[in-house]
Amino acid sequence: MTDPFGSPEVNAIFQKGIREILTGDQPGAFTYGNGVEIETIQRIAHQAVDTYGFVSACGLFLRSGCAAFKYLVRDYGKAIDIDSLEFRLQPPRKRLMDGIRKVVGLLEHWHTASFSIRQSDDDVEIIMQSNLAVDAQGTNQIWLHFLAGLIQELLYWAGGGKQYPFQILPIDADSDVIIQFRLLPVD
Repeated sequence: MTDPFGSPEVNAIFQKGIREILTGDQPGAFTYGNGVEIETIQRIAHQAVDTYGFVSACGLFLRSGCAAFKYLVRDYGKAIDIDSLEFRLQPPRKRLMDGIRKVVGLLEHWHTASFSIRQSDDDVEIIMQSNLAVDAQGTNQIWLHFLAGLIQELLYWAGGGKQYPFQILPIDADSDVIIQFRLLPVD
């Protein structure tokens, strides 16, 4: 089954991440009757809105993105060169921005969304725009929260376990969001 939110690669990473977040019998609400295969990302977003509401669905997808990041590193880290000694030995700010550019490049290659990165000193903004038509239930914005979760976990991972100020804001009533964060960790 094809998914309008991206390639089979990102779908597989998403499925691994959401299975970690939904515990016990919760995944059953998001699977086919045979319980083997999770539905498309779009259907899961719709089901999450129906089950939990919009804001909680965004949180579910954000948390799933954080959980899925380790699978992105395991499966594609070497290909995008974030799982190498050269990457890890870069100065912290350079490593963070380099990692973001590489992960965003992979996500764009997978046709997940369009990205625009702006940096002013230590302040960074990433504008994420859905490639799909606006959906009445806001599934495009929910999906972008999954991608934001990947980026948030990248900051934690590449930043050596430090936390960075991070927020996700809707740009307008459409499906686009902006991520804002600082390259200075919270003490």
